[in-house]
Amino acid sequence: MATIIYPDQLPGRIEAHPVYSDDQIVQMFFATCQRSKYTVRNYTRAINQFRSFIGNKSLKDVTWKEVEVYGGSSLQRQ
Repeated sequence: MATIIYPDQLPGRIEAHPVYSDDQIVQMFFATCQRSKYTVRNYTRAINQFRSFIGNKSLKDVTWKEVEVYGGSSLQRQ
């Protein structure tokens, strides 16, 4: 016979992580940066180029390999 364990019987509390949109993630990044307007402009350009590169994929779904491919392709463009 299987034992049923209910959530209120588990030790400690399991916290759910909030789900943020890509735009919210980018805004949180900029909120932590106290940079010049030129740095913000350049970061914004770089983020937009990367988001264009990954297409409709969410930032949370991007793989390390995609970041490497983008990095290599962006170096070739310079």
